[in-house]
This record gives sequence, structure tokens and C-alpha cells, in this order.
Amino acid sequence: DQKYKKLKPIKINLPFSSNDEKNIYTYSELKKISNVEIINPKEIGNKQLRFYTDTRIYNNEEVFIAIEGENFKPLSFISDIKAEIIVCEENDFNRNAIINTDKIIIFVESAINSLREVANLISKKFQKNGGCLIAISGSNGKTTTKEMLFHLLSEIDENTECTKKNNNNHIGVPLTLFQIQESTKYCIVELGSNHPGEIKYLVDMIEPSLGICTNIGETHLEFFESVENVLKEEGYLLNYLSNKNRVHFVNADDDYLSSYCGHEKSLSYGVDDSNDYVFVFEGEKYSLKYNKTNYQLKNDKITGRHNQVNMLVSVMIASYLGFNFSEIERAVESFVPTQNRSQWIEINNKKVFLDAYNANPSSMRAAITGFKEKCNSLGLKKEEFALILGDMNELGNNAAVFHEELGKFCAQMGILNLYFVGNYAHSYNKGCNYIGTEFLTTDQLKNKFVDVLALHKALFIKGSRSLQLESTVDITLC
Repeated sequence: DQKYKKLKPIKINLPFSSNDEKNIYTYSELKKISNVEIINPKEIGNKQLRFYTDTRIYNNEEVFIAIEGENFKPLSFISDIKAEIIVCEENDFNRNAIINTDKIIIFVESAINSLREVANLISKKFQKNGGCLIAISGSNGKTTTKEMLFHLLSEIDENTECTKKNNNNHIGVPLTLFQIQESTKYCIVELGSNHPGEIKYLVDMIEPSLGICTNIGETHLEFFESVENVLKEEGYLLNYLSNKNRVHFVNADDDYLSSYCGHEKSLSYGVDDSNDYVFVFEGEKYSLKYNKTNYQLKNDKITGRHNQVNMLVSVMIASYLGFNFSEIERAVESFVPTQNRSQWIEINNKKVFLDAYNANPSSMRAAITGFKEKCNSLGLKKEEFALILGDMNELGNNAAVFHEELGKFCAQMGILNLYFVGNYAHSYNKGCNYIGTEFLTTDQLKNKFVDVLALHKALFIKGSRSLQLESTVDITLC
């Protein structure tokens, strides 16, 4: 079949097989950062250097990069900096701070730019020597996909690194690359953005081997103003990979992303049989079909079609990388959702679905749909389960309208028990014709949470991170 010729897995070699390029980043390379001045120069050899940026977290790294904030000077804590080399911006404060130190000081014009230079060279060297750098962008599901893919790859090959937590910005992405060691084969990098141009900055920094944009939705509209601008931002990763003739996976089921299908190095996925990778859903069962074979997946800890899609995407990428499906299958079964993300908790014999890490209209609709389907499969009646919904932040001037529309969606879904938390609780309630209960703050909900829990057999909790809705559950567990 001609269609499957381009699905031949790429070959990943163990990085740094050449002795002369064994070390990922060395002192001689560090001294080549743009426009540097070196104080207390010493010869420390060409050993591999490791980097960190937080004086409170030290794991024997050799280099501290001092990132200054508007009111924060890292060299105020120079006595806490254990690294033998400090990279910092050249200014009067920092010059005074280093007077009595014997550490190697590398003055630079911009610590952020230097961080970017270091990360870029690490990425280039890693990939030149056989490493595979996988980038993930998108409006929803990128963190969950990253966690799932990392679980699959690391269960099979421990030489895998990934973005920790949600360190997906101009500082967090370099920190991800700093984890790369001589033995690392795969590095999964999550790319985040809430302002135009941030994805381009990150993609140009890491120059990924391959990548995926999960989907396009109504995220950060306060800054992007329209979903079309979200597409322009998140889709930059696909444009980059296309222009570089590198493999990129395209969500053909996404109306905004489907136009990226058809490029020589694009691999499409979705429910239609015409895709390179076909996602098959039959009730609660789901499978991946490619190369004319249907691979069934099993994990009863994953709730909702959207999370099944995230797992199928992860399996698709692992399959493309050449991993054996029997090993992938075992790794899928052992995956457990991370804390506060699509996580099922049992409290006093009640089931609580906690997804309190982030929220926007599209992710809310997907999660609510998945929760209702799960409750139906458990045999729960409508009056036996409830939703607790917090504010969705960064939606701009139309925020109230988005919350009202989601309230209407809940009513259309036939949800009878609704609790709304935050500044937009009333907008939610207006959308569902005021059948819900409103709480202005998370603390107000905390005071009533035990009573709310007692009324229902299953609870759904989701809202933007700032509300910290997980603290209601923490109170109950104390």
C-alpha cells in the first residue's frame, strides 16, 4: 500500500557515540556565548556542564544562570549558589555582589538570551548525535499527551526525558533540555503560549526532530482575540516542521488543523479510514489502526474521549518511533493520570473526578462529556452526580458570554446538579437558567464541600489554576 511507505519508523541511535563529541555542553562552549566578559577565569577542563536557575534547588550542577526579575536579584543570595560558574547580567549590583567570590563569573548582556543560546546548542548537539526531540503544542491536552507519551517511552526505554510539570515557557523549555545526558535518546518538550510569538520563540530555540499540535480551541483569547490567531500561534510548530521537511502529526479531525494534511512529511490521524493513523471508538473501547492492523488499548483509569485521543496520539508516536506494540500495550495499561489532571479520587465511598489544573471552554466541554459518559457506565442516575465548575481565565472581553454558553451546555447535557465558583459563577448560572448554586470564592465552597459531597455519589471538579479547586478535596482528606 503506497500510503504506508512514509510510515517507516525512524531509526534512533544512542547519542554521543563519537568520543570527541561525548559531552553535551562544555566550558569551552560556554565561553563562546555572545558578548561575554569572564571574571576569575580558570581552566576546568572540557567536562560536561549541567545548568540550573533556582538557588533553592541544587543537584551538583556546575553552572548557575541568574535570571533577574523586576524586583529579584539572584546574586543577592550568592552565598547559596553552589555552582562553580555563574552566568549573570553585567550591572553594578552584580559586580558588587561578586567582589569576594572566587567563582568563575561570566557576564552577559542578557541572561535570558544566554539561556536560549545554551538550550539551542544542547538541542542541536543532542539531535546531531542521534537523539530525538519531540515537540508538542496545542490548545488542549498537550500536558496530558506529554505525560502519557513520556510514560510509554520511559517504561520501555529509561533513556527518556520530558518537560517537568508545566515548565513550557522561555525558561522552562531550556530547563527541560538541561536534563539531557549522554545516554538520553528521547526528549519530549511541551511548548506553551499565552501571547503571540511565544511558540515561534520556543520552536526556533529547540529546532525539534518531529512534533504535533494537539488541537485548536478557545484559549487565552484575552491575548489572542480570536481562534484564528490561536491557530496562527500554535500552528507555527507544524509550519516549521513542514518547511524543514520533518515529520509532523496532523489532527485531521480538527477543523483548523486539517489543512496541514497532505505535506510529504505530514502523518494524519483521526476517525476517518483515509488517515495514516485511524482512531477507532466503540463504546468505551478504543483502538489504533495502521498498516492495516487494529491495535486495541486498555486502561480503565482514563476518562473521556478527549483523554482516549491523547493516549492514542501517544501510542501513535511511540509506534512511529519503532517501539514494539506488545511493550506499548503493557505501558498503556500501567498509566495513571497525574495529580489534579483527569484524576479519580475516592472520598467516603464517593467518586471525585478532579481536573483542577486548567480550564477553557473546549476542554470543559470535553471533560464534562467524558464525566457524564463515565457516570452512565457506572449506572448512576442524573440526580446522583454533580459538577463543580470554576472560572475559566484569560478569555478576554467575552468571558461572561463564554461562561454563560457553558452553563447552557450543561443544561443541554441534562446535568441536574451544578455548583459554580468564582467571579463568573453568576454567568454560568444564567446560562443554565439558574438551576445551580453559586460560590464567589473557593473558600466559600470549602465551607460547604462536605455537605455537597454527601448529596452525591460522584463529583466533577474543574476550573482554572488560580482558583486552586483541589484544595477543597485536600480539606476533605485531612
